[in-house]
Amino acid sequence: MITKLIHNGALLVIVVEVCLIYATAGWYKIQGTRWQDGTAVYYPMHLDYFSPWPELSRVLADNGLMVMLITYGTVIVQVAFPFTLFNRRLKNVLLVAMICEHLSIAFLLGLPFFSLAMITADAVFLPTVFLVWLGARATSVRDRVLPRRTAVRE
Repeated sequence: MITKLIHNGALLVIVVEVCLIYATAGWYKIQGTRWQDGTAVYYPMHLDYFSPWPELSRVLADNGLMVMLITYGTVIVQVAFPFTLFNRRLKNVLLVAMICEHLSIAFLLGLPFFSLAMITADAVFLPTVFLVWLGARATSVRDRVLPRRTAVRE
């Protein structure tokens, strides 16, 4: 019983932290002029430091409609997420959107560790059935790729 209490307490702390991260990030973005005019995503894509794929970043950044949709979409998802925790379907849709957002940050901006940390934090909200299914699939792939060797005794 103590173990379950500690586990659930730790999950509650992670849930509250993730909600605070998304809520504060979203509300601060709403106050920024670049986020309000829909151009905030444009600027990091033109920095050499955040361009592991400069041509891809340039093509995406040159599409004004796409930049505006990504910018506003990011703000909407971050602000809305804490309010959707009690609606399972909407929460799962926003989780998929946020995981895709973080995968694109990892790929387009070259920030894999930040993205991995946020995807891991988002995974706390995924349904248990899905996580069990994903774990079983990962284990089967691992076993196919890396078969276990048994020690031969002489």
